[in-house]
Amino acid sequence: RFLGWENVLEGIVDGTTHAMRLNDHPVVLPHDSADIPEGPAEVLLLPEMIDVLSDVTGASLPGVLESVEFRGASVMLTIRAGALLLQAAVTGTRARLPWSEGQQVGMDIEWQSARLFSKLGR
Repeated sequence: RFLGWENVLEGIVDGTTHAMRLNDHPVVLPHDSADIPEGPAEVLLLPEMIDVLSDVTGASLPGVLESVEFRGASVMLTIRAGALLLQAAVTGTRARLPWSEGQQVGMDIEWQSARLFSKLGR
């Protein structure tokens, strides 16, 4: 487990393709997931692994901002993408953008940095 904020997403691993379905979202994990057996699994993502875009065009996953928490040099965004609820941290110049609840956003997720765990206990 990570210390601090994390996104824990539950899904199902396809043993043939090693792709994962998170609710209605198919995800092909770029790292080697061959050691994760087919079946239920969890993906852990740090909020910094989610790149939030103010424009939905070209993003891999669209969403809607549910809450915006300003933290000085960073902003913590809670984003709903269908049944998924994600926490994303925005820093740098994009933290100064006028983020607002209800805003449509796009997300690109660093799947190569995600941690994948089987829920089968293997």
